[in-house]
Amino acid sequence: MDELIQRCPRLRVLEVGNGWGLGKIRVHSPTIEELVVDYPYDVCGIDIMAPVLRKFEVWTWMSLDFSVSFNAPMVENPWWDIYCNLENVGFDVWRLRRLSPGKEESGNTLRLSIDAPFYALDAARNFSQEIASLPKFFVLHLSLITRGHIFGPLVLNLLGICTVIQKLEVVIDKVTCRQVCPSNCPCEQPQNWRSQIISLAALEEVEIECFEGTGNEIDFLKLLFRSTPLMKTMTMTLSPEVLPTSR
Repeated sequence: MDELIQRCPRLRVLEVGNGWGLGKIRVHSPTIEELVVDYPYDVCGIDIMAPVLRKFEVWTWMSLDFSVSFNAPMVENPWWDIYCNLENVGFDVWRLRRLSPGKEESGNTLRLSIDAPFYALDAARNFSQEIASLPKFFVLHLSLITRGHIFGPLVLNLLGICTVIQKLEVVIDKVTCRQVCPSNCPCEQPQNWRSQIISLAALEEVEIECFEGTGNEIDFLKLLFRSTPLMKTMTMTLSPEVLPTSR
């Protein structure tokens, strides 16, 4: 694809669709203004250098050696939707399912869908390695399929990576294939996570959906309050499974 682009010095609009063997989405062009990628196969990376690019949309799957380089300062509302195989990104019991950075009403947002599958191979990369190459964002949205696991250490890990965020959104799915978390489960590591403090000086707003008020969730809230001196708003929506008498 890169060779084709070099042969089109006046190219302004490029749409990439089905077709096996693309490898990497690499677009270096001084003229391209619109780039739309709808490619339902694994790619090893996205490499964009386009100084006048205004529209950018991509839907694809990441391969094991996936990487991102994005230099397009004039893009107004980029839209990413990248799916991930279970062995690609994660740590302990958690695996990344979907990654969607983009610009929304609340600002530059990174959406992560994270699962705790019954079985998964060792991850090729951790969350820190994956997030480091992405465009800057100030809102972190987490969709968590917990399957009975404790999510506090996971979110603590992610917040340690994303210390400049201004808003945190957490949606908890405990219904999908709920299971009993075994004793000494890796999801509780580190064991001292409940007493830790991290610096989240910019975080002002937190939203949590499907909150049940379990002991582990309360411990997570305490950690947030200790770590966010400038927090202004915390909004919690209770899980449908919480009985009215316990609200």
